[in-house]
Amino acid sequence: MEINKKWFIDKIQSFLLNDESNKMSLIDNSLIFDPDILVGIVSGIDPIFNEYKQIIGPFHLTPGEVYNWYCSKNHITPSPIENISVIAYILPFNKETKK
Repeated sequence: MEINKKWFIDKIQSFLLNDESNKMSLIDNSLIFDPDILVGIVSGIDPIFNEYKQIIGPFHLTPGEVYNWYCSKNHITPSPIENISVIAYILPFNKETKK
């Protein structure tokens, strides 16, 4: 399955532009987070996650470990971990928020 990065960006931007929780309603109604977001998508089996585990410690779970734990806890048969993707996004603060 192909992940549509544009879909994620559009959904997050729409939320940031339209949801009242992203507005400084007691000041001037300007946005807290700028809708010009950064989105990254990487395979859940990317070797960097094993590096994180080595750097942070054995308690740090890889995406595959988290997925398998979740499936086990919820009695779900897991898909192959090769199908896992990790999506990360950064919400930049609006210039007015920084002030």
